Amino acid sequence: MIYPGFLSRSERRELVACVRSHREDHGEFPAVIGAMQEQEFRVIAEMSQYTATRIIHGGDPEIDTIAELDGMKVGLTQGTNVHYMFEKEVAAADITVEILAVGPPDIVPALARGDVDAGVMFPSFYAGAKEVLGDAYQEVPVDSYGTHFILVATQKMIDENPDVVTAVLASLYAGEQVVNSDPVASHQSVSNVLSGTLTPEEVAAASSNYNFNMQLDQEMLELMVDEGAWIIERGSIEGEPPTVESIAPFIDGSFLSGIDANRVTLK
Repeated sequence: MIYPGFLSRSERRELVACVRSHREDHGEFPAVIGAMQEQEFRVIAEMSQYTATRIIHGGDPEIDTIAELDGMKVGLTQGTNVHYMFEKEVAAADITVEILAVGPPDIVPALARGDVDAGVMFPSFYAGAKEVLGDAYQEVPVDSYGTHFILVATQKMIDENPDVVTAVLASLYAGEQVVNSDPVASHQSVSNVLSGTLTPEEVAAASSNYNFNMQLDQEMLELMVDEGAWIIERGSIEGEPPTVESIAPFIDGSFLSGIDANRVTLK
């Protein structure tokens, strides 16, 4: 993250603590849970969209489509966004699978042992799966869902330091322009920030799986409502299913529209 030069050290520390995604995965799914629990935060912007969601399997038998998973054992972490995605895919394909509850770090070992036929995992585990499975690694691409990475601010931060929220968002907006206009320089910058842990080439490869487009649109709002209905249906949270009217107040488009009104297209 690029911080405006005029922020003091204490403001930067406060910013790191208060202006952040609602949970560690920085996606829209935890924000749905927070909204349903009426926590004090607002989604300020959607920063990017992940475009390379996939289902991993060991290639025996070879599987190219979701439909070919019919009757198979699939490991995933229950109650997560990938669980939501997979159930939607299974329903659309009109197939039956046996879902086994597996913790995030245990899905790849389960695949390697043959305990499951396929694994629905977070993208951060794809590379590890490819390394462990070697030539047996296969994947089924999923086009219906990709995580929406968001920027969230606590209500306290919005009320007490709206200028700081605006400044951070403006810096990120400027950063997006660099990412899209000079990707080579942006990949080098990320590598530098990571002290070379990832090379610019590795950053470029990872970046190809994202659409960097800061926005707030109706599609994400409706996705959040649908995710909330799924959460209620499976009994993870008690209460009435959310609606557009109940989720919308947790999205604050005023900061982004103040920078670029064309980026906010909420109805």
